[in-house]
Amino acid sequence: EPRRLDVPGADLPDVRYLRDLPDSDHLRDVLDEGHRVAIVGGGWIGMEVAAAARQHGADVTLIEVADLPLQRVLGDDVARVFADLHRERGVDLRLGTGVRQIVGDDDRVVAVVTEDGTEVMADTVVVGIGITPRTDLGAA
Repeated sequence: EPRRLDVPGADLPDVRYLRDLPDSDHLRDVLDEGHRVAIVGGGWIGMEVAAAARQHGADVTLIEVADLPLQRVLGDDVARVFADLHRERGVDLRLGTGVRQIVGDDDRVVAVVTEDGTEVMADTVVVGIGITPRTDLGAA
């Protein structure tokens, strides 16, 4: 199961976790020119979603607590290359900060507030911050 974001507003309908094909189909349906997507997590999932969203013309902001996306798995030098490529393609990287809350209005995502207090306007939030093992399967 995808790890859930534990902040106020994380239960809004436009906060998405990629679990299966219907999740990715829905995300693809909303990614269009001018749609604002905030991606939480700079791992493989977050970076892939950022690249795909930009290809569809969406405005993309990626929020990552580490200093570079993919830093833990690739090291600084290669992670810097990935960061530069995404920036060149129009992804706004907000690095070294996490999410404080997701702001909604009438059950719609309006913005993501980062830990440093910055407000990132968004229509959809995609969370890719890892997985939690499904231990209930082993107990069955």
